[in-house]
Amino acid sequence: MKRIKRLTLLTLLMLANTAYLFADHLSASIQITARMNGNNEVPAVTTSAQGLGVFTMSINKQDVLVDIGLTDLSGPLTGIHIHDGVAGTNGPVAFDLSPFINGNRIQTTLTGLTTAQRAKFFDGSYYLNAHTAANPNGEIRAQLVHETDFRYTAYLKGSNEVPAVNTTALGWGSFNLSKAGYKLEINVSTDGLSGPITGAHLHMGAAGATGGVIEDLTPFVVGGSIINAVVDPSAYAADIAAGNVYINIHTAANPNGEIRDQLVLQPALHFDAFINSAQAGTSSAAFSLGTVNVDYNLSTITVHAIVDGLSGPITGAHIHDGTAGNAGPVVYDLGPLLNGNEIIGQLPLQGIASLNKFLSGGYYINIHTAAEPNGEIRGQIYKLSREGYVYDFSAENEVPPSNCMGTGVGMVTIDRDQSNAHYMMVVSDIGETVAAAHFHNAAAGMNGGVIFDLSPSFANFNNVAAYGYWTDQDPTTPFANANSVMFRNNEVYTNIHSANCPDGAIRGNSMRGRDIMIGSGEPIPTLSEWSLIILGLLVMIIGVVAIKSTVPTTRRESYS
Repeated sequence: MKRIKRLTLLTLLMLANTAYLFADHLSASIQITARMNGNNEVPAVTTSAQGLGVFTMSINKQDVLVDIGLTDLSGPLTGIHIHDGVAGTNGPVAFDLSPFINGNRIQTTLTGLTTAQRAKFFDGSYYLNAHTAANPNGEIRAQLVHETDFRYTAYLKGSNEVPAVNTTALGWGSFNLSKAGYKLEINVSTDGLSGPITGAHLHMGAAGATGGVIEDLTPFVVGGSIINAVVDPSAYAADIAAGNVYINIHTAANPNGEIRDQLVLQPALHFDAFINSAQAGTSSAAFSLGTVNVDYNLSTITVHAIVDGLSGPITGAHIHDGTAGNAGPVVYDLGPLLNGNEIIGQLPLQGIASLNKFLSGGYYINIHTAAEPNGEIRGQIYKLSREGYVYDFSAENEVPPSNCMGTGVGMVTIDRDQSNAHYMMVVSDIGETVAAAHFHNAAAGMNGGVIFDLSPSFANFNNVAAYGYWTDQDPTTPFANANSVMFRNNEVYTNIHSANCPDGAIRGNSMRGRDIMIGSGEPIPTLSEWSLIILGLLVMIIGVVAIKSTVPTTRRESYS
């Protein structure tokens, strides 16, 4: 019998995961969370119990993987449900999760969501409620919240000034507020001002009123635009949310302000584009801030952009299929939405596959002129939805497995700029006090060094839960791009230490949301499951080959 030349199991595993090795930090995954406590109940319940629900939406947006952990309840769970109701109200049961209770854990997949049900997962009108015998109406609850940074917008007009200014000038601005609350990114483009911008500011004041300056944006003025202003809004973030902050742009002809508008949060999935010549490969000084909203029904996109400084009239505008630095075909013709130097209006979303392109950074906006028929300015479209990761804690995940007990669930989401990580974790049934907790750098099945200390966060919540942010402003261990790479390679695990298991009582291995769910809603196999699958295929192949009289030589493939 001829000797068989075969690939090693390690090589097969590498080939099986090739598609994931080179993916960037954006994907089509969407994560929704619920941080549960007694204060959220209606009426509020006095309890030390904590809970965390992590909901990962499948790539086809039809199914949701549910992973819930609870701790310190007054007694065993008697029921747990997703209810239909906004914060501060009680509503009927939408999904009964009680059949999937396993101690303090609930895991299942909700399949075949209707359009209306899916929209409620996005818009925050569902809540998660956990019931006990002592609190039959609910001991802890939380609204389901999309893990995203927040985009406020402003449509600046003279009619918004106090008193109103008679002008045809317009402005469009985006104000991206970090979920962590420490960073506000501002971009504004204008058209038709009476003259150069002499000043630009954020003011405190409601619509129809005037107020003092709280942020001077004048240093970020370039031509008729405000470009890449990044400020710390901590002192007034609550006022932005309340609708009490406005932007005002001043000119010599209108020193008190020519155009202004309130900052407004829009209910949608948010995307935007920083549209300039650098991405188009031209020498134009033009700039545009473009935004794209996808409605919660996933049926419509709303596009808005105002262009400043083009060489001539817009001859065409499109959304193209292509990643940064690459050209691609037109997907959406924005021509019907053109009004001079403004693009504004709605178009039908071209299906879930198109939404996934938006989410993964696979589209760009291109604006054409006679002088630059291939595009004078261009901007890649990026989501504000955060990239999500899930953690399931167990003693078996320790390397080697520990003799301690415990379970739990955790999550991490990372912003598109890879500047901060939001983490939430709940653990239970350990049987002793948590002595320490850390993020470590290593893949499942391996041990690695500490990269961030979670112990203070656990200490803040009775050593059963941790909630917080790891940011690029951390005084001890700033979050860096290298850390984001570790997460997206599923190489950051969380280790919970106790006195009886000082090397680790329970551990949670990172799993990227993109890798958890495939289009059908079925979980993607774990690394160990891949091993069994591939080993089985290998055995089958060997068996088939063994009965053949001749065996062709295995051709060596080249992968890049």
